[in-house]
Amino acid sequence: MAVVTSPVRVRRAAAKPGAARSRVRRNAIATAAHDLRTPLDVVIGMTRLLLDTGLDGEQMDHASTILSSAESAVAVLDDLADRASIESGAFALAAASFSPRLILDECARLVMPLAAEKRVAAEYGVDPAVPQSLVGDGARVRRVVFRLLTRIVGATSDGRMNVAMSTRIRPR
Repeated sequence: MAVVTSPVRVRRAAAKPGAARSRVRRNAIATAAHDLRTPLDVVIGMTRLLLDTGLDGEQMDHASTILSSAESAVAVLDDLADRASIESGAFALAAASFSPRLILDECARLVMPLAAEKRVAAEYGVDPAVPQSLVGDGARVRRVVFRLLTRIVGATSDGRMNVAMSTRIRPR
């Protein structure tokens, strides 16, 4: 007696162990992101309270760096959660007002100390034509800008880093 198995059933059966592994991985990533995000939210909240107290200039700078770093860590966790959402087909972009100028400023202030450690002169600027506000997914824009700047610093061993935000495309 011969058993006839459809090729589709064979492929589905073969895919099930991988799909189960993928689902477990996505769930683990989502759980880890949530578990790490909670203490980071506390750090962010407490740092904001600290910034509202009578700090001197240097203390204010340190507290601002803590806040920006914690917010960047949350952004990385959000990236992991986004990847899991993309894999599960439940991904959505936010549409809210954000300041591209503020994003570059915050990211550059985070990266400047890294550049200084490597003895890379770093400067940044924003073309006056860049709008004060845009509508889109500011958190994702912030993550992209931050990653871009850290990769530039990481790839630069000597010299200068100049980042300019503009509304026009410049030839290389």
